[in-house]
Amino acid sequence: MKLKPVRSAWPNHLEMVARVGSPQYEAAVKSAGDSVLNSTVSTSTNLDNFGLLSQYELNSHIPTPEAIRALEELLESGERREEPLQVVLTQYPELLASTVVGGWKTFVIPKPRLGAEHVPDFLILGINSVGPQWLTVEIEGARHQILTKKGKLAQQTRHAIEQVEDWREWLTRNVSYTQIEKGYHGLTTRAPGLVIIGRDDPSAERQASRARTEEQARIAVHSWDWLLRGARNLSDHALYKTKFAIDNLNEQAGQQVVALPVSRASTFDELLAGDEDAEYNRFPW
Repeated sequence: MKLKPVRSAWPNHLEMVARVGSPQYEAAVKSAGDSVLNSTVSTSTNLDNFGLLSQYELNSHIPTPEAIRALEELLESGERREEPLQVVLTQYPELLASTVVGGWKTFVIPKPRLGAEHVPDFLILGINSVGPQWLTVEIEGARHQILTKKGKLAQQTRHAIEQVEDWREWLTRNVSYTQIEKGYHGLTTRAPGLVIIGRDDPSAERQASRARTEEQARIAVHSWDWLLRGARNLSDHALYKTKFAIDNLNEQAGQQVVALPVSRASTFDELLAGDEDAEYNRFPW
């Protein structure tokens, strides 16, 4: 810099310029477009945006007795592998419906093939009056522990969390392709993640939430029993959603648009038996 006396300085703003038509220019335009999409929270409820995903739309988001029984029997059998669980959820995708708020439409997409080397087990989309609510799901076997005996995240839990993070990293560079060309409208790296692993251990699930970093905090860890309870509750009451789904919707909207009714009931059944049931009619399902 031509200053007297001569001294160095950092610019307040730096702009990178590439010649139009050059590979660098195309890459810069793509990167800028991906950055804009990733920083945007979609509030569009235009259902035409999701036409390419129609094959994954649930005919009913209510789990059937057959679906619930299939998951129950698999868990009770002591099945150690992940693959049979993937098969059951693919055959009965409504078992995952309680994890998003999809009053208008719900989509469950198993192993989405978007050209990524890191493929999530499921992508779930709930469309409601707030907009599209996306969720990335990774599953692990029911035999695995969530935490080690020392209270640290177990190896399989860490592995599943890392898979969600790897998928997000790929999406960072390919969000425009994912949304525009493949029809995953509104899906960004801001979408929360869910790891389903192990059997019921509420204390371990709470500890796991404290063991994660700020980035990992958007990835919840829950057991297969937690998912099964959600499916049972949804089967008993069509408006039921997990607290996990409601919290994610409120965070997406930037305000509390949904709140569970205040009640002294200790179970969901007790809650629905009272006058509080009317509260559900005001939810933006």
